[in-house]
Amino acid sequence: MKIKKLLTSAVCIAACLAVTASAGVLSACKKPSRELVNDIVFDEFGDPIFTDESGKGIRLKIQSVIGSPDNAYLDMVNTAFNDYYRSSGLQADITSVENGIFYQQLANTINTDPKNAPDVIIFHSERLTYFASQKILVPMDETFELLGENNTFDKSNYLENVIAECHDKDGTLYGVPLDVHSGVWYVRKDILEKNGLTMPSTKAEFEAVCKALMERKAAGTLWTRDMTSVKTQIENATSEQEKHNIRERAWKQVGAETAASFFPVEMSAADNIESGWLPQTAVLQNGGKLANADGTPAWNTSSGLKNTLEMFEGWQDKYIGANRDNQTLFANLGNGNAVFGCEGPWWMEQRLNEYDNYLGEGALAILSLSGLYADDPQSPAANAVYGVGHVFSIANTAANSSATRRVAAALYAKFMTENAVKYTAGGHLPACKTVLESEEYKTSVAYNRYLKYMADPADYVMLGNTQYFSPVYEQLKTAYIWTLSKNKSGTVEEHIRGCFEEAMAQIRGSDDL
Repeated sequence: MKIKKLLTSAVCIAACLAVTASAGVLSACKKPSRELVNDIVFDEFGDPIFTDESGKGIRLKIQSVIGSPDNAYLDMVNTAFNDYYRSSGLQADITSVENGIFYQQLANTINTDPKNAPDVIIFHSERLTYFASQKILVPMDETFELLGENNTFDKSNYLENVIAECHDKDGTLYGVPLDVHSGVWYVRKDILEKNGLTMPSTKAEFEAVCKALMERKAAGTLWTRDMTSVKTQIENATSEQEKHNIRERAWKQVGAETAASFFPVEMSAADNIESGWLPQTAVLQNGGKLANADGTPAWNTSSGLKNTLEMFEGWQDKYIGANRDNQTLFANLGNGNAVFGCEGPWWMEQRLNEYDNYLGEGALAILSLSGLYADDPQSPAANAVYGVGHVFSIANTAANSSATRRVAAALYAKFMTENAVKYTAGGHLPACKTVLESEEYKTSVAYNRYLKYMADPADYVMLGNTQYFSPVYEQLKTAYIWTLSKNKSGTVEEHIRGCFEEAMAQIRGSDDL
């Protein structure tokens, strides 16, 4: 065995982290720096040794914001990691933590509960710049450099638009990206086709389809069918022909009286999933940006945002029914009272299975947000989609003062992102280029069934390197939510301006300025 000399690196850690409930702004105070302990030992091949003289290895604690149902796919990759490194004494255990709890309690856990503090955290990369600024993370690129000549980590192996958000505002890499994803529209394609309509690809086409459906409703010629009404019959059917006959008999032609609850679009004024995807994408598809170079919000100047929100406002009681929320989304899609519903991609496999089983293959389809909110569908930015990614970062804990443990954490991030094919079945596009280009990925059922219908990975635009994530992101969501509220006054333009001013007030009131 040989020992390679390491450079000692002074790092800082946040002492406390609080969430200001009214403003959603993170604030923190900092502790003195923590020294990196030069304890790494390499074997004759130059690989780090993870077991001590007694044979005890390293068991990494991983905390992840990836919850059900897609955490099951992440667990598959984690199992592969454990199988690969078992003989080396390196293992990892993942715990899923609810988003709100994770982001509120991370720094406190690191500083006051070291026994339960995570070695690696998996979270949304748009929050990385803030965490890095508060010294909650340790540099990832410096950690890989500890491997010396055996360092095979290559930043160019990751999508440029995704890994860019894994750097802090000064350009230091603090994470390895796992995926990029966005919300999608779930579409009752069977209802569209039965009514002689096709899937829209632009804002004008989307509105035209909604108008056509409501005209058919008014005329009493709207074809629809209820999945819930056929479930028992399908489950008891003894042949595929019998199932086909049951599905065909389920079609009914209805009108304003018999289908009073039918409205094409599922959207609401509650803080549902679409508030985190649609206004952001509207800004980007019309040539705007979400944040300025200094991290402050930039969406307030987007005419595309204003036009899209005014369109949504005009859809109330026209194409959007009252009292709709995320709890009614799949219920109304299932019973035929809606055709379009925006939700996260992690439901794709489960929902497609359900609808294929009861209504036949292809009854439910996936529609990307690409192109749907561009005022000019021919513009260069028209296909842009707001993207969110998950990232692996190393927590700045007392345990991770050990160079050996820190390197183990970095190798975990590398392995998990380079072997993520099974994880993508949960509705996420891989950030690693070798995974994107692999035969295993391109021939996978998930890719050919639904992943290829999401936006092109190169068209995703991330929020960017802003330490003011909460004000920038949450106030843009607020602008959308207000648009669909029944109890409001003023214009869309006035409210966008008000949300921008509130975001700036929160930023001025934070500890960062």
